Amino acid sequence: MACVCACGLAVSGAATADALVPRAVCTEPDYDFGELENTETVEHDYVIRNEGELSLEILSVKPSCGCTAASPSQKIIPPGGEGSVHATFGLQNRSGYQDKSITVTCNDPARPTLLLRLHGTAVQSVRAVPSSVFFGRVGAGAVRSRTFEVVSSKGRFGVLSAEVDSQWLSLEEGEENPDPAVKSYRVSLSDGAPAGDVRGTVSIRVLVDGLEKVVSVPVQAFVAPEAAPAAAGEP
Repeated sequence: MACVCACGLAVSGAATADALVPRAVCTEPDYDFGELENTETVEHDYVIRNEGELSLEILSVKPSCGCTAASPSQKIIPPGGEGSVHATFGLQNRSGYQDKSITVTCNDPARPTLLLRLHGTAVQSVRAVPSSVFFGRVGAGAVRSRTFEVVSSKGRFGVLSAEVDSQWLSLEEGEENPDPAVKSYRVSLSDGAPAGDVRGTVSIRVLVDGLEKVVSVPVQAFVAPEAAPAAAGEP
């Protein structure tokens, strides 16, 4: 009989030990940041709770790409406690729908990985069309002016300043557009520009929906050297 009791206690103890496990729970693994300007950075904290009886260990946190950074607030979460995974995603120069994921690996035997999702749309409320101005090779008699437009997806906008940072380039307003969300500009290359590469940047400071933004337009031209005059006696 004593043997039977001892065996029974051993089995019961094993069952209890097996029941003592960590349990990772993230009730909101999906974060939709909606629409944000593509000059902003998305930041979000995913809360992870330990609803088990043993400490939950965060073994690794891996974003789906290098453009997203993520790190845990702590690597050990005690039973009944909670921690978080902080995610950062830069929207700079991005456009359209964005969808990123973060894989969290832990010591929960029933759920060793948690998949966290970050998604939304990067928008550009004001932009230049085209986004850059390229004259190409400029020789004698070549056209030395190019036009571009500043377009707002928010409708009417105000221009606070417009300038170009090269002494060989000039900027002026183009023809008035009947659409209040569009403004035209003309950038011109000086006749006195030296031979070789000429580069500059047009900067237009605008006010859209009460927010100040800067539209930058790179400008590039290659001025062809003048042909050397023919020597005396040469045909």
